[in-house]
Amino acid sequence: MALMTVPLDAYAIEDTSAIATPALLIYPEFVDANIQTTLRILGNDEKRWRPHIKTSKLGAVLRRLVAHDVTQFKCSTTLELQTACENGATDVLLAFPVVGANARRTVEIANRFPSVRVSVLVESLVAEDNLSEASSIFESLKPGGLLVIEGFGDPGRRDLKSPLLEGFQDLRIVSYESRDEIADWGLHKMRLERLAAEKH
Repeated sequence: MALMTVPLDAYAIEDTSAIATPALLIYPEFVDANIQTTLRILGNDEKRWRPHIKTSKLGAVLRRLVAHDVTQFKCSTTLELQTACENGATDVLLAFPVVGANARRTVEIANRFPSVRVSVLVESLVAEDNLSEASSIFESLKPGGLLVIEGFGDPGRRDLKSPLLEGFQDLRIVSYESRDEIADWGLHKMRLERLAAEKH
């Protein structure tokens, strides 16, 4: 079914008297059509698709994706992470940096679902407490889980020993870059460091 050819009256509801408002209406056959169309665009390779849960955070919709063998997702909150883990996800990237209570909650969820590969982004570096927190998150990841850290420091710095590399020297470094960039909050260049490490 091509969704663009569906007539508007296909969305009509015969009896609305039993619907409590406000309400969100989901049409499973249209959801399936959208999923199938996207998979066709991707050459029917579900591994090329990592849907953002923000657009499908309901368990019922996530289960439709999982039914089509789409099991890797990305999310922005710990609630979305939990929803994914509870509804069949096998690989979830928490694509928003978490600190403090949210970081601890991420660890709790990852430990509750040991069969799910949970990866996280950490947008902080250099400070010892930040590196320590990133390390504690990394310890909770399963083998193959990724930790991506990035942040800005002093411009023009050319340290031979980066605090990031020193802090994660025992891990498999997937990539590392250090260069001067304009930070998104200002007009001056600062030193950008970005590291991706994988747990063995």
